[in-house]
Amino acid sequence: EIPYDIDFADEGEPLGTAGGLKLLEGKIDSTFFLTNCDILVDADYQKIFQHHKQSGKVKSVNNSQYSYGEEYAHADCHSE
Repeated sequence: EIPYDIDFADEGEPLGTAGGLKLLEGKIDSTFFLTNCDILVDADYQKIFQHHKQSGKVKSVNNSQYSYGEEYAHADCHSE
């Protein structure tokens, strides 16, 4: 048994990268991870979670650098 819950929300129609969050309104009352499922990221999620909680921020974004040979989108990242 895993020590966490995984839930899925069906958008019905594509709502954009974070548009599906609206489907979760009123259903989540604690810290959660939102991931895109078109890529897999090898990351230490416990470390990410701890950093997020210690920062006191409302949200945190974790990016992974990769290349598919063409640019889909980009994120300008600056460390604090």
